[in-house]
Amino acid sequence: MKTTLQFIFSLILVVVLITACDTASSIEDPNTNYFVKYIGGDGDQEGVDMIVNADGTTYLFGNTKSSSTNAKQQLYLVLVDEFGQVIWERTYGDPNLNYEARDIEATNDGRLVFVGNQETGPGNKDIIIMTLDLNGVKLDSTGFDLNAGGMDEVANTVSQTLDGFIVSGYTKDVNSKPSGATNSS
Repeated sequence: MKTTLQFIFSLILVVVLITACDTASSIEDPNTNYFVKYIGGDGDQEGVDMIVNADGTTYLFGNTKSSSTNAKQQLYLVLVDEFGQVIWERTYGDPNLNYEARDIEATNDGRLVFVGNQETGPGNKDIIIMTLDLNGVKLDSTGFDLNAGGMDEVANTVSQTLDGFIVSGYTKDVNSKPSGATNSS
């Protein structure tokens, strides 16, 4: 009797284990959950930051440098749909200057703001901050050269504040004191 109960229990256990196992038809194909997409034209493109929207679209922010022209590195913004198809793409900056993308953020009032650096001469980088509408059209921009052309001012990130934006970064000019700055010593 004990052997019969053990056999029945073992048989039930085996049946449960076999039917509970994943089969090829019950496992979702992992290849349907992602894709690889190369975006940009000829030359070098580099992604730096992105904003994923609730509707599945994504803003990709970075740098582009064409191999077919003498233009220097420009700032590059692309809007793609949820499948990686390009909706639109834009470049920003003077083609005679090198630019470096750093950060992009969506603002509370439906704009985009990005920060980057522009190389205005050998060994001299200046900060550029630009606001755009959601279609990538420039609304406003400004540059910061704290020491009038002598050394680097470099931005890393931008965030919205109650009345504007705050940019973090650094300068190589230890004597530079931006307007409103105080000496902590």
